[in-house]
Amino acid sequence: MYRNNLKRILIDKKTSVKQLSENTGISRQTISNIRDNEFHDISSNVLTILLTYFQINYYEFGEIYTHEEYLQYKLSKVGFNDENLKKLNALFIKHCNLDLRFSFDTYGNDRSLNFNSSRHFRKIACNGNVRINTTLYGLTFDIIDIDCQWRPSDKDEFEYFHNIYMGIIYALEKYAQQLGFTYIVFNVANYLDKVTQLYLHPMQLNKMDLKVFISRESFDIRDNETLKRSIILKRGYIQYISTKSTQEVKNIRDNIINNYSNCSKRISAFEKENIRILNAKKIGFKDEELYTKYFKLLNKELIPIDRIYIESGF
Repeated sequence: MYRNNLKRILIDKKTSVKQLSENTGISRQTISNIRDNEFHDISSNVLTILLTYFQINYYEFGEIYTHEEYLQYKLSKVGFNDENLKKLNALFIKHCNLDLRFSFDTYGNDRSLNFNSSRHFRKIACNGNVRINTTLYGLTFDIIDIDCQWRPSDKDEFEYFHNIYMGIIYALEKYAQQLGFTYIVFNVANYLDKVTQLYLHPMQLNKMDLKVFISRESFDIRDNETLKRSIILKRGYIQYISTKSTQEVKNIRDNIINNYSNCSKRISAFEKENIRILNAKKIGFKDEELYTKYFKLLNKELIPIDRIYIESGF
């Protein structure tokens, strides 16, 4: 990775973007992109013109960074400082009308954040924990947990609540994209069926089935995780599987648990849930994983080409 010093050079040389463009023939947009992004990809032709114009060498114009050094540099820019927290809160207010309060986790200073919102019209609120991580793939914005509380007063409110929940997910996604994260990850929790004492992975349901399935009397972990999983899958998130063999085992298991082939008619979400519980009980299913990760690629250009297809955990 090559970090350019164009922004500092322009100040030192008292040169404007307009002047540099007119004198070199490089477009203003290209110059602005290089100035505003220290790690912007510069073609050899443009770089040669700039070095010649300023009469400096390659190492005076910039510095070479290893991928690991680059990630550490980026990490220092995306921590939960005051400026970034203001951005996050502004996105929550804009997209879901929730005002956030923050506290830092002992996990990692400005890299792990707890948040909770004020209660919207005394009916809807949320809280959660997010962490910043680095991997072979780049920077990861990891939503460890996000829980909503809902106190409905009439039947028409589910549509509004659903939109608020989508707004929360969109706000987190937009924040991660704006700050330059490579991936965003949501953790979806398995929930305990109280009768069989089995931990089950939430179903994916459409909005119509969600409206019926989600409890209006006692919105709990099953409802929260089912709603979360249904929304993120619709937004293009992909389940993370560490190895191919693990994926094959999970696929076989899920096909057995989610087998509704004996039903001759369209069945309700509640009937699907009962069938899943019975199937899980028959095969003696016991999921030892409490969470399943779902990820989405946000900034592909930050990943080294030779690492795009390397398997690695987040």
